[in-house]
Amino acid sequence: NGEDFMFVEDAVAATLAAVRAPRASGRVINVGSGQMVSVADVRSILADLLRVAPVPGTRGEGDARPHGICTRSTVAGELLDFTPRVSLIRGLARVVAAVSHSESSEYPKLAPVALDE
Repeated sequence: NGEDFMFVEDAVAATLAAVRAPRASGRVINVGSGQMVSVADVRSILADLLRVAPVPGTRGEGDARPHGICTRSTVAGELLDFTPRVSLIRGLARVVAAVSHSESSEYPKLAPVALDE
């Protein structure tokens, strides 16, 4: 079981690259990180970043969704000269840092996280 997670900044960069690439017009172009990661791995990474114990998943988690989806970004690389730049760990660290520094009361305060860990 796994999914291909891509940081939103990379998704925006790919979209902008497609707008600027005349050869991309009318083409279906898949973009993604090209790496399979399980939801359990994401939970574990977040637990490490937050310095808390990982929360166990639920039995049958994700059974209703397709398994083993991993993007092949060959066309994106060729037509758009695009490759993702933000790793999963760095992207999650950036999200945690943003939420921890948010002034919004809708999010609980989190401990600051160093992005280089």
